[in-house]
Amino acid sequence: MSARARWAAIAAAGALLIALPAAARGLRWPPVQWDPAPAPQRAEGPGYEVEAEGATFVGREGEYLIFRAFTPEPVLHVQGGSAGSQVRVRLENLHPASSDGGWVSNERVGTCRSYHYSIADGYQQRIAPQLPPRARWRLIVLGDTGVEEELDAFLARAAALEADFILHLGDLAYTPGGVEQAAAKFRASPVPIFTAIGNHDFHDGSHLLHRAFARGIGPLNSFFSLGGVDLLNLDTAADTWPPSGGARGELLDRLAREAYSPQRTLLVFTHRPLVDPRPDVVAAGDSHAIDRAAESAWLRRRFTELGADLLLHGHIHTSLDAELDGIPVRIAGGGLGLDLAGSPDPEAKLLIVEWDSGPAPRLEARWEALAAPR
Repeated sequence: MSARARWAAIAAAGALLIALPAAARGLRWPPVQWDPAPAPQRAEGPGYEVEAEGATFVGREGEYLIFRAFTPEPVLHVQGGSAGSQVRVRLENLHPASSDGGWVSNERVGTCRSYHYSIADGYQQRIAPQLPPRARWRLIVLGDTGVEEELDAFLARAAALEADFILHLGDLAYTPGGVEQAAAKFRASPVPIFTAIGNHDFHDGSHLLHRAFARGIGPLNSFFSLGGVDLLNLDTAADTWPPSGGARGELLDRLAREAYSPQRTLLVFTHRPLVDPRPDVVAAGDSHAIDRAAESAWLRRRFTELGADLLLHGHIHTSLDAELDGIPVRIAGGGLGLDLAGSPDPEAKLLIVEWDSGPAPRLEARWEALAAPR
């Protein structure tokens, strides 16, 4: 074998060594990195431990373990082995009307619940807040707000419109510290929030913002149900190779293995749209959609197979109605469309998605003026 052939073989072997784990873990860019690891869902206190379903561990505040819900009905499994130990747990981002699932909280403030108990040997407890029955559900949807006055106005507007939950479509961190500022404002929000990660929330140069996002705001990919509707939150903040790699691919594969029925009502929300619905902008070479055609095509196939009923995206800083492979699409990226120094921009809109509880809910989407006060 010639020297050139040997070097070619070595290069091919090296590429294979990179490609094999990449196919499972997924490569992301920019910047080039492995797909981010999920935030922890487990934490230990003095003499006990907590394992969460549908919530991530945020950190500690004094003696309290803080968890943030990313599903409407999270569950905390508390187990201890030391008699007399004091359990102190706080659960954030709950619907204010949620019951405590038979376990009474010591403190209820807005969307946060605090629990404080003394335990005995072998203690086990399941804390599982439950949503109240609702004849009709309402989501308020918007993206690309940043974290300044526009976000404050949007949260206030969503509360005034009596939202059950907010779907934020990403791009909070236009300025340094934006993820942390958003997390603080979300904790004080009167309405619980589920958030898709935006490209500005994913990285800032070499600063990997997605770590703070996953810990303080929510997971990059998630799936949950609300009032008979399934909601699928998928990470499109940065390109993924291969498209099926990483946590996003694992979640979609799990739905396929579980034989997810396309007859169920499915709402998908992401930051970047799969296709830019503005033909003039696309023709000018300025498309604001997923950059790689193969990735967009792969997701389109998955959404068709799952029978998605509505796709929600941000990233494009306006409000648009479109359709993709027969699926209704709404671009709700007008979060910066507030003229807070004067009159609100009359073109700025947020999206309201509603449905009646029942065996086969039908999603209804309509636009409403974003309308912030002077």
